[in-house]
Amino acid sequence: ASTNFPESVLDSLASPAHVYLPTSITYMGWDGFRHSQITGVYMPDNITELSSGIFYDCPNLTSVRLSEKLKELSWGLFQNCPSLATIEIPESVIALQGYSLSGTGLKSFDIPESITTIGDGVFDNCKYLEKITWSPKITEIPYYCFDGCEKLQFEIPDYITLINNYAFANCVNLKYANFPTNSSIKALGDHAFYQCRSLENFTMPVAVTKVGDSAFEGCDDLVGVHGELSLPAVTHIYERAFYGCEGINGFVLNYSLMDLKSQALFNQN
Repeated sequence: ASTNFPESVLDSLASPAHVYLPTSITYMGWDGFRHSQITGVYMPDNITELSSGIFYDCPNLTSVRLSEKLKELSWGLFQNCPSLATIEIPESVIALQGYSLSGTGLKSFDIPESITTIGDGVFDNCKYLEKITWSPKITEIPYYCFDGCEKLQFEIPDYITLINNYAFANCVNLKYANFPTNSSIKALGDHAFYQCRSLENFTMPVAVTKVGDSAFEGCDDLVGVHGELSLPAVTHIYERAFYGCEGINGFVLNYSLMDLKSQALFNQN
């Protein structure tokens, strides 16, 4: 018996179905259920690998039982599955690849301690995601990680060293970016908090030396201490970094500031 699941075998499945995969399957190829109407899937424990995008754009998928021998959630695995509100990740999984849970209906998610790698955009466009528990084994917030997570509230752990480009962009209800006093963050990437319109109180971590392009652009409610934002160790502030942050009345800059790009601190005040 073949150990491969035929490609596109259920592509555009017409009627909803709960699928139980046979135990003869150890690998599932590209596009197996893509755009299908399946409502659930049960995987036997002998499956060790899933190709990218197998469950892409399955609008009715609500339940998934993953193999206990699965090594990773592959790229785009459950992307655009808006009805998938919960998923249990087996301890065998060590990586969440790029966009693997993007656009799902998750409301909360605890990253298992077994996870050592998280790709870009994993939770991108998860519009219902409110809470996430991060893993101390992951010291960076990846590119586009939470872009478009409209309901997210997230307290940034002290072991995070880098917030990459677009990490929290368009998190329109994110109110606090609470950094611990001993935060290890050294850089805020381009568009890191872009258009986080509800972001309020913010204290720049003392180790940050770089604030990227448009990092806080459009953060209308952002204020510092007594209306001023202190940038104690920042040496590079890039274009439009704080553009339009109308709640800030002034900036306290580092005497060793080396690079201040165009419109970096521009607002009407």
